[in-house]
Amino acid sequence: MAEAEEVLKAELQTSTLKRFGCQQSGCINDGLGYLTDHGPRFVKFNSHTQERMAEAEEVLKAELQTSTLERFGCQQSGCINDGLGYLTDHGPRFVKFNSHAQQRRASLKAEQTITSKCQRVEYEDKFGFHVPTYAGYSRQGNTWDSSWVNFFARKMEDYVNLIEQKHNDRDARPLWHCLVPNLPRLFRDVSVEPALIHGDLWRGNVAQSHSGPVSFDPIALYGHSEFELSIMFKHGGFPPSFFKAYYSLIPKAPGFEHRYQLYSLHHHFQIWSHFGGDFVEDALGIVEPEVFRSAFGKGFKASTLEILTKLDKVIN
Repeated sequence: MAEAEEVLKAELQTSTLKRFGCQQSGCINDGLGYLTDHGPRFVKFNSHTQERMAEAEEVLKAELQTSTLERFGCQQSGCINDGLGYLTDHGPRFVKFNSHAQQRRASLKAEQTITSKCQRVEYEDKFGFHVPTYAGYSRQGNTWDSSWVNFFARKMEDYVNLIEQKHNDRDARPLWHCLVPNLPRLFRDVSVEPALIHGDLWRGNVAQSHSGPVSFDPIALYGHSEFELSIMFKHGGFPPSFFKAYYSLIPKAPGFEHRYQLYSLHHHFQIWSHFGGDFVEDALGIVEPEVFRSAFGKGFKASTLEILTKLDKVIN
């Protein structure tokens, strides 16, 4: 770590680099807080450097273009050696991406583009993202698609394949393939517009600063604004007042409850593919045990198959 900190000093142009707080490690990254000549910095270290760091920079560019994200300073990333890379975060991010997409579309009808503080931002009319992103170590294919249902089905199919390859478990495929032809039924009463969403907005990726709320570690994509509400609700940490305020801006559309189950299924597939089919008590340590057991206590595989079965009864 001494070598890494010398590189950080040079990159951050600081003579002071003093750790504060405690080291935090997740399944993918290690995180440290540093006091510098320019204020506090949060640094993430990752051994899978180049592609993941490039992805982080592209995600941030897309977020900044919305002009809904407030940020102080700039992000830096780099490679310390062949096996270790870093990314620094300089300040809070305030995100209103979902309503921004609706505003962009309305503005587009009048003038085709929106002018932000420093550039013109074109309306994105497809679902996906212009670079691959990562959920943990799982590479997310984000090839553009004009249909949200097709894009979402493709993402789910990737997880079904990953579970088979990684855990030699094929039980999800027949149930999932029964659902796929009828997925459009869950969207027949709603118009889905591409919204730039965080992609992994659970309680482990939000915090509070002196200036206000902070979000981090996005798996950004242009998708349905409802997509990550299930993960926000499932893991707790967002009070009822939050959802009340959210729905005042973007009201629930017809069929919301069934789509909630569908998007919850996406998260269950993620957990199953990452940790295997059996329940692991501390898989997401930041979530209260009773909340985590309520969602996954039957097992990561069993809880996923249960949702698949319920959805099958609803739409088939």
